[in-house]
Amino acid sequence: MAKGWQKATGEGPERGADAIAPIAPTAGAVMSASTRSVLFLNLNLNLDLDDFTEIWAQVFDDKAKGHLKALDDEFNPLYCMSSSWTRQMNGGAMVATLRQTGLGFVADNLHETWETVKAYSEVRAHEIRNWLNKHPDFAANWIALDDMASGTGLARWPHAKDRSCIVLCEVNVGLTDTEYLALRAAFQYRRDTTLRGTSS
Repeated sequence: MAKGWQKATGEGPERGADAIAPIAPTAGAVMSASTRSVLFLNLNLNLDLDDFTEIWAQVFDDKAKGHLKALDDEFNPLYCMSSSWTRQMNGGAMVATLRQTGLGFVADNLHETWETVKAYSEVRAHEIRNWLNKHPDFAANWIALDDMASGTGLARWPHAKDRSCIVLCEVNVGLTDTEYLALRAAFQYRRDTTLRGTSS
C-alpha cells in the first residue's frame, strides 16, 4: 500500500515449499458468480493499536486513499481484509478503524466474511485460496492488493489469468500511480470476463 501503510509484519520471507493448489469452483459457480469483484486488501497500520487518540488522519496516505476511492467509485467492489493485524481486531473494531481513518467506503462494502483466516505458519496465498474455496462464486472474480513482503506465495499463483489480478506494492512505497493503473486494469479484466460469462 502507499507510504505510511507499510511496516514489517513479521511474516518473514516467502516459504518455497508449498505449492498453491488451483481453485476448483463448484458446479454452477459460473452461473451464480457475483458481478461484483472482491478485493483482498492488505493495509498495514503504522500505529499502536492501544492508542487511537489524535492519530487517525495520519494513519494512511491521502493519495493512496484517493486511488482506492477512485477504484471503489468506478468498480464498486466488495472487500476482504487480508492484513495480518486483523488478528488483533473483531469485526466491530475493524469497521470503526476503517471509518476513523477515512476508509468508510471500505467499511460499507466489507464482505460478510470480512477477513481471511490467519495462521502463523500459512502463506498469504493459502489464506486467499482457502477463502475462495469457501466462496466459489468469487473464484473467477477477485483481485488482491498486497506488498512484496507480506504477500507470500502470491507471485507463484498457478493461473496466469489470476496472477494478472494480483498487484504487489513495494514495501515502504506502496500504492502509487503505477499500482493504481495495474489495479484498474485488473478490475476491468474481471468485469469484462464476468459480463461475458453472464451473457453467454
